[in-house]
Amino acid sequence: LFAVGVLNTDLMRAMYEALVHEAGQRVFPQVKLRALRALPFAAPRLDDPQQRASHDRIVSLVEQRLSEPDGGAATDLERSIETSVCELYGLTADEVRRA
Repeated sequence: LFAVGVLNTDLMRAMYEALVHEAGQRVFPQVKLRALRALPFAAPRLDDPQQRASHDRIVSLVEQRLSEPDGGAATDLERSIETSVCELYGLTADEVRRA
């Protein structure tokens, strides 16, 4: 669930689109495994209490989002996931949106 949370953020989408130029196409975009492997995936060290807490927070938010129907609460959860993932990379969500 951690990977689901990380990969479904605006941050990863922007990084993926920078690697794969046709990723932004609207008709039948393909996910390239080679490009996914090239993404800087921040795997937390689970023996580090702070990184473990970040991991657990993202997993919890993803679990909540998966059980929430689309709408206001789901959007809030997605925003919280985005913020938590950006913190792993030392960025803010605003910095990602401006990039």
